[in-house]
Amino acid sequence: MIALQISEWNQERRDGMEEREILSRISEEAETEMSNLPRLLDRVESKREALRHVDLVFKGQPVEDAMAFLAEVAVASVYGWGQPPMLRITFDEFTSSGKLGLVQDISLRNRIVAYYDSARAIDVIGRSRVGEFATTAYALVPIDRGFTVKEGSPKDYYASIANLVLKSDLDQHITSEQNRADWLKLMWQDLLEEGTALIAEIDSELAP
Repeated sequence: MIALQISEWNQERRDGMEEREILSRISEEAETEMSNLPRLLDRVESKREALRHVDLVFKGQPVEDAMAFLAEVAVASVYGWGQPPMLRITFDEFTSSGKLGLVQDISLRNRIVAYYDSARAIDVIGRSRVGEFATTAYALVPIDRGFTVKEGSPKDYYASIANLVLKSDLDQHITSEQNRADWLKLMWQDLLEEGTALIAEIDSELAP
């Protein structure tokens, strides 16, 4: 009986140590994501503002600087195909191994699962809502990987490109792209709040 009790105590001790490792690693993963989200939110806000300016031009606002207009089109194309996937390596590892069940606090475990479910939903739904704005813009404007217009050409070249853009059907895709940008902003703001709350709860659980 004593040997059995010692064995059970040792197992509980090992489980407790592993639980703390799981929570610590999930907290680190979530903290990395939370540090990335403000940058994503800044870029999607720039995208929303650029879309608004591009829309005004299509509605009649004169183009005073062709290069600046094309730069707005480039920024408006950010996240035009999708968005960076949320980190979930640690969570998937512990889920596939069944070790997530070592987290004794059921409420905390459910919050962890809910956070990663939210992140997955943003990935899946965000990609399903991809429109034609970015592909249309890239077919017309020389945009580089940094979502800026490639420089080095004469001014009349950029003026001719701007003219082509205004004659295209790009304006037909502005509203759907604005709606998608608005949705991404709301979803990332919600995920930032959810992730921050999760980290605080895990830190409280890990506190001595």
